[in-house]
Amino acid sequence: MFAFWNLPRKLDSLFLHLITLSKHHHLPFHLLQLFEILFQDFDHHNHYLLRAFGGFVKTCVSLNMFDEALDFLFQTRRRGIVPDVLTCNFLFNRLVEQGEVDKALAIFEQLKRFGFRPNCYSYAIVIKALCKKGDLMQASYVFEEMETYIEGCCNNRSSALGYKVLQELRKNNAPLEVYAYTVVVRGFCNEMKLDEAQGVFDDMERQGLVPDVFVYSALIQGYCKGHNLSEALDLHDKLVNRGLIPDVIIYTIMIKSYCRMKYLEEAHDLLEDMKRRGIKPDLITYTVLLDGKQI
Repeated sequence: MFAFWNLPRKLDSLFLHLITLSKHHHLPFHLLQLFEILFQDFDHHNHYLLRAFGGFVKTCVSLNMFDEALDFLFQTRRRGIVPDVLTCNFLFNRLVEQGEVDKALAIFEQLKRFGFRPNCYSYAIVIKALCKKGDLMQASYVFEEMETYIEGCCNNRSSALGYKVLQELRKNNAPLEVYAYTVVVRGFCNEMKLDEAQGVFDDMERQGLVPDVFVYSALIQGYCKGHNLSEALDLHDKLVNRGLIPDVIIYTIMIKSYCRMKYLEEAHDLLEDMKRRGIKPDLITYTVLLDGKQI
């Protein structure tokens, strides 16, 4: 009933009361018998059923009854029920806080095999656990998996979520690299959220990371698409002043933008600058210039 009426605190209080009673008094039934009835009356994917299960697990975890919580989780798994991500994250985090790092990591892997789908907070907890354990090599493997998750977010126009993941990982002292920021910058540029993309770029520099040619390329391309050539040129100058060499992609993007705005002289100047730096124009570069003359 509490699950149906969206009263999770009342539900947790009920479980807390029943668990406390079962510890100190003999109840006429076992707590798990309540869930046997729910199994019979509800579909296994029923939202309210899952909410009730989550409430029971979280109550056990709050009382440091980890063995009982795990036993219940694996019993429900045998019935085809996978706990929701919030419940699992609560369990992982409490285990790590209590020093049960190995147990938290083992359960994380086992639940993944059962169909549990981690979110950004799940990964952040696991990376924190591995860093506590001193297993930085394994933490780097998990981080690679996390980078794939971030890239998936950004490729599906959810760059804000991807950036949120980065921030959460940073709070847990994860070893962030330029590539992860580049993915988010490119994602925001593809969504034409240029202020957000610039914010991520600035954030990366504040963290002491040195932008490479790929992150500059992503942001320059974004500004060119948004017809903001002044910002694109500023970034180009910064890139050169840092000793980085613009690639053919960056030059072609900027030449195309100049041609689109009918600044053909500036486009040719960029082409000459490109040649002076030993960067060979490709077929796309020349095609862009020819198309520009015909506009």
